[in-house]
Amino acid sequence: MRLEGTRCWVIGLARSGCAAGALLRRHGAAVLGLDDADTATLAARWEREGLAATAAGCFDEVRDGGREPDGAWARPGLVVISPGVPGTHPRLQALPAGVPVIGELELGARFCRAQSAAITGTNGKSTTTELLAHLVRAAGRRGEALGNVGRPLCLVAEELEPDDVAVLEVSSFQLESVETFRPRVGAVLNLAPDHLDRYPDLASYYAAKQRLAGLLPAEGLFVTWTRCPEAMAWPTAAQRLWFGDEADGAGVFFRAGQLWAGCGDRPAQPLLAEAELAQRSPTNRLNALAAVAMGLGLDLPPEAMAAGLRTFAGLADRHELVGVRGGVRFVNDTKATNVHAVCAGLADHHGQVVLIAGRQRQGRGLRAVARGDGLGAPRGADRRRRTGDRSCPGGRRAAEHGHRHGPGRGSRRAAGRARRDRAAEPGLRQFRHVRQLQGARGGIRRGGAEGGGAAPVRGAAAAAKDTGIDHGGSHEPHDSRDDRRL
Repeated sequence: MRLEGTRCWVIGLARSGCAAGALLRRHGAAVLGLDDADTATLAARWEREGLAATAAGCFDEVRDGGREPDGAWARPGLVVISPGVPGTHPRLQALPAGVPVIGELELGARFCRAQSAAITGTNGKSTTTELLAHLVRAAGRRGEALGNVGRPLCLVAEELEPDDVAVLEVSSFQLESVETFRPRVGAVLNLAPDHLDRYPDLASYYAAKQRLAGLLPAEGLFVTWTRCPEAMAWPTAAQRLWFGDEADGAGVFFRAGQLWAGCGDRPAQPLLAEAELAQRSPTNRLNALAAVAMGLGLDLPPEAMAAGLRTFAGLADRHELVGVRGGVRFVNDTKATNVHAVCAGLADHHGQVVLIAGRQRQGRGLRAVARGDGLGAPRGADRRRRTGDRSCPGGRRAAEHGHRHGPGRGSRRAAGRARRDRAAEPGLRQFRHVRQLQGARGGIRRGGAEGGGAAPVRGAAAAAKDTGIDHGGSHEPHDSRDDRRL
């Protein structure tokens, strides 16, 4: 891709935009950075993202506050958008005909010689991305976790060698703006309603995810879960490999306490004992199956993958036990940023649960978590649930222990619940009379260990029994939280 002398726009100046601008300038392009945020807001974002010292040098000129390009900048030769910039953005709608528009991921892919593995889905992407990169490194190769996990591909695309692996968390937003990106392996972990603040309907959201299956080459591998029938039916030129339930055709599965893996003409063989997994919750077992399936497509040695599964430490803020007080465990699951991620987290808890949560509107309210009324169970949340029950696992339990009004109050309880639902809709749902937390004594012990000094609870998103799960963390895309609020 020849860029020397080309005038380029980069729209959306968070991490992805800055990385794209820097790459363009390294290849001789003149780059105009555009952002709808005012100067103070943009400076605060750069400071927050650790970009304050370098961001300005990624562009020849920056126009913030919605200021329009003019003069020599009026007609660009190329436009690169950050993930959070929708195709309906007014600047894109006003472009002259014939100006190419690509995303940061597509730009990075055009300069990347490494093999790539792309991971999408509604929940669990970040953990699976980091896990697969860990397995690549366990095999003695360079594996970089990139994309929507927070490190744009454009940061390292040019330095990766052909035997290296770029493991990319890819959001639906990013998939909208790729053209030549051809990962060797692609995985759809699960599907559930999400980002309905950006997409007009569920079909449009799923269609954006489906693009991944169509990008894979004939020699590639398409991976998905046996309980994700939509993705299993998507057309693709690549070979297919399912993970999940052996009875439903999975090539990577658990049987009799062992993780088994096979692909194509390679029959499934035991890889390691389930008890050896460093992360053993039900949802993290699904993460492990998905990562191993993708590892087979990257020709990772089985013994290396087994070693990596024994040592993977997991990610912060995903059902992270931060303290214990009075027998109550405080769990930080702040990466559960959509209703289905919350449901996935609750699915693995048993007994009393108190949920503390707020949200940005994305098409579903928190009351769906508390009541579970008609809410589709997140695909990937609970592999034990084999019936047609589509309620939110654990949701009623959270409601029962969060709002306790006593028996025999029928209509008053219903009316009160309706009032609370309406009041809670803009932000937090308030849980009252939380008896299991009242009267707790003693210091909060980090990690649940008995004894030791007190430590403060930081950012707890749930008070519950800890199981160390993930499959609750759709924070896609990393730039969207900035760019959509420009």
